[in-house]
Amino acid sequence: MTKFYARLLTVFTFAVLLSVGDLSAQVSFNIRGVPGTQSFVVSMKSASVWGIPFNQLSSVQIIVRVPHGTGADEFNVGLITPDVIDPLSGFPVNWSVSSSPVRAPTEAPDFDYFTFFALGIQALPFTNTEETLFSFTYTGNCITNEVAGISVSIIDNATDPFSPLNPNLPGFNSRNLNTTNYLDPLGATLFLGVANAFVGTYLDGSRDCSVNFPVEWLDFTATPAGSVVDIEWATATEAGNKFFSVERSVDGRLFQEIMRVPGQGNSSEVTSYKEVDPDPVPGYSYYRLRQVDFDAAFSYSEVVEVFFDPDAVELGIQVYPNPTRQVDGFNVVFDSPEEQYLSLELYTSNGQVVYKKLVEAERGRNEHKVPTDGLSTGIYHLRLFNDLQTESTQIIIK
Repeated sequence: MTKFYARLLTVFTFAVLLSVGDLSAQVSFNIRGVPGTQSFVVSMKSASVWGIPFNQLSSVQIIVRVPHGTGADEFNVGLITPDVIDPLSGFPVNWSVSSSPVRAPTEAPDFDYFTFFALGIQALPFTNTEETLFSFTYTGNCITNEVAGISVSIIDNATDPFSPLNPNLPGFNSRNLNTTNYLDPLGATLFLGVANAFVGTYLDGSRDCSVNFPVEWLDFTATPAGSVVDIEWATATEAGNKFFSVERSVDGRLFQEIMRVPGQGNSSEVTSYKEVDPDPVPGYSYYRLRQVDFDAAFSYSEVVEVFFDPDAVELGIQVYPNPTRQVDGFNVVFDSPEEQYLSLELYTSNGQVVYKKLVEAERGRNEHKVPTDGLSTGIYHLRLFNDLQTESTQIIIK
């Protein structure tokens, strides 16, 4: 009887929480090609943070659509590599692909469909930041469909002609299969009547594997640090990348090159760069990167704004322990010349803010604890700033 009431209380609590924040319509998937390789990475992004047990799932299903090909042009899935850890078991979530893909259905004769799924009670780290789920390789030549203009994508449940959610074909398709992307949180069907928490792709949600992307950007920052400005950026991949030109502007329109940094040429690994502007402009200025290929083609990063005060007193920001474990968190230590309010932000390598706090600093030594439970392992950037100054550092969560 005690177990029955405990379970009833859990169900009631879950129902109340679901009534406050609908778990449906909160998760989106994305797919990207890795330049220079025959592989794709599938990731997930949630609109809010879900904690255990609400991030427990009964099943996850992701449908990837590719242009229809035959012979050497026929797309087939090879090795699947799990990239996300089940926070309950501590082991990677195992993904499978349908052994019989749906090829050229009547509703969409130009496309083939591959179903990736994870079955059984699983948990995923729902953190409102990008979480890589798995990657997979493909065989066959990559072709571009002239009608779609793209090669590989995750289907849109509302508009794809092979989806039973398409209002023009309600609940029907020629193969009598549910080929809609699916993410089923425990209890969502029981209390909300809606099992599917997938709402579509984020970013552009597709990649043409025939295109050789020169650089895949992760982040770009410019931060005042005493008498200089630290300039940092990172790339996930590089293909034919000759060099970066660091450019500065006082008005955000006319930029001048202040230095050049050699690129990696071809790389499929994360590469971090750090340079220093030894003679920054007082007041507001703007920085950007111009990436130049070996064939002289080029592209630009985003533009970042910097306020540099040559008379500013350094905060001397430090973090410990570094690296830190997810369950431990870390401490931020800094010196303040006066009583003031400072903003503290922790963000991922792709710029997603995962922690934000307004810190009331006292004159002298200050220390603040930052929790890291629920965050994925990796490199994060910590930024402490106000209207007059900014300082940053890196923290590794393992």
